[in-house]
Amino acid sequence: ADGTAGGTSYDSLTTQPVCDATQTTTETLAAFVSRNPAGTQADPRILCVRAGTQSIGQLNGLKAWSTLTPRGEANGTKQTAVLNGNVGLDNRGASLEALKIVGCYYQASCGTQRNKVVDVKTDDVTLRHVEITQRGGRNADAIQCILVSGDRQYTGFRIEYSKVHSCGSEQSGNM
Repeated sequence: ADGTAGGTSYDSLTTQPVCDATQTTTETLAAFVSRNPAGTQADPRILCVRAGTQSIGQLNGLKAWSTLTPRGEANGTKQTAVLNGNVGLDNRGASLEALKIVGCYYQASCGTQRNKVVDVKTDDVTLRHVEITQRGGRNADAIQCILVSGDRQYTGFRIEYSKVHSCGSEQSGNM
C-alpha cells in the first residue's frame, strides 16, 4: 500500500542542481563561464547553462571546481542542453554534467584550436551523464571524442553514466 514494500516504508527523491549562476538567454557560454569565479573543493560552483542548443566554438576557461549543467525541472528531470563545439578542461575539478556535446574540427565554422571534443589536461575532472560525439557522425571529421593528456599522469578523472561515440574516422583508427 502507498509507499510500502513488505511492510517497510520508503520514499524517493530526485535532487536538482542548486545553481550558483544561470546563463542568460543572450549571453554566450564563454562570457558566462568567464564572469563566474572558481569554486573550491569544499564548495564547488554549479553553473547552469540555458536550455536548448547553442554554438560554443572552442570553450576554454571553465574555472576550478566548477560544473556546467542544465537547470532542473520541477518534475525531477533536467532541461535539455546541447553544446555545438569543443570543450577544453584545464582547471582542476572542472566538470560537465547532463550535457550533449557535438564537436567538430575540419568542418566549416569549427574551432580549430583543439582537435578533441573534450580535451582534459588536469586532475579531478568528472564527465557525468554526458553524450559526446562529432557533428555529422562517424567519418564526418577527424576529431577525438575525449583526450586526457599532458606532461604527467592525471588522477581523479571519471566518466560516469555517459555515452561517448562516433568520433573520428575508421581510417584513422580514432574511435
